[in-house]
Amino acid sequence: MCVKVFAIFFSLLLLISVFPMLFALPNDYKVATDRAVNYLVLNYNETVGLISETVNGSTFWLYSDNFLASLVLLYYDDGNLTCTRIGSMVSQKLEYYLGKYNVKAYSKYNVLCKEDLVAFNSGLNFTLEDGVKVDLNNGTSPLNPSEYGDVAFLMALYYYRRGDLKKATDYFNIGAGMYDGIGINDIAFKKGESKGIYQTYKLALFYLAGYVLGYSVPDNVINRILSLQASNGGFYTGYYPNGTIPEAVVTNTETTALAVYALSPQIARKLFSSHINLEPFLSLACTIVFVLFIATVLVIFIKRIKF
Repeated sequence: MCVKVFAIFFSLLLLISVFPMLFALPNDYKVATDRAVNYLVLNYNETVGLISETVNGSTFWLYSDNFLASLVLLYYDDGNLTCTRIGSMVSQKLEYYLGKYNVKAYSKYNVLCKEDLVAFNSGLNFTLEDGVKVDLNNGTSPLNPSEYGDVAFLMALYYYRRGDLKKATDYFNIGAGMYDGIGINDIAFKKGESKGIYQTYKLALFYLAGYVLGYSVPDNVINRILSLQASNGGFYTGYYPNGTIPEAVVTNTETTALAVYALSPQIARKLFSSHINLEPFLSLACTIVFVLFIATVLVIFIKRIKF
């Protein structure tokens, strides 16, 4: 009898050890992302047909703000007709302006939904109309992934989308190596106008790249991202090493859209549908099969014992 109890207890213990993995992939941060999506919706300007850079702002960036926001609104919740309607209108307006001014939208962010027009060159911005601008990666100097964390993570996603897992892993590791336990400590943190201020969107890209490629990311990364959500639902663009928000820092569309994208596995599954790394899920399946196998062996063994 004692042997039977022990076998049952051991089997349950193994199964319980697997359950946290089931709930950890993927994480659910719907309360935070719902608020953030609502932030994007409220900042949609029906007259212009685009989402402003900041709350009540008069600047509308086609790239990357409205491009990223359209992806989030279109794929966050298929059943939310308000989101999908606004996402569709923003996408149409984006294409309208790009077509009107014959703009080839080369951007590092295109990798988040496709392979074409992806570029990792220095950025140039242009004003198309009053208040309507575009920021593209069509400069002449290539961006160095060893210097910029966001570039490293986006290049990892780019090569992963192309099926080159080795290069994807190499670039992910380059970016992950810049994480110092607080934020992405790259060249932008070390010098320049944002010296000493960590960029929130780079943490979001770190988490997103880890999810898509199937690599672990420290738990405090997601905790830090969530801590940077403002009362209006948007995400602050940056923070000091002690976690406080610089006086001049506000929430904006780009950072908020990237945070929602990173925190919403359903978006990544749709936009990387044929590319999501299944290794973690296969590993989980193997673990479950192993546990069930051990439990079966124990049951058979117990039945053969003569008491």
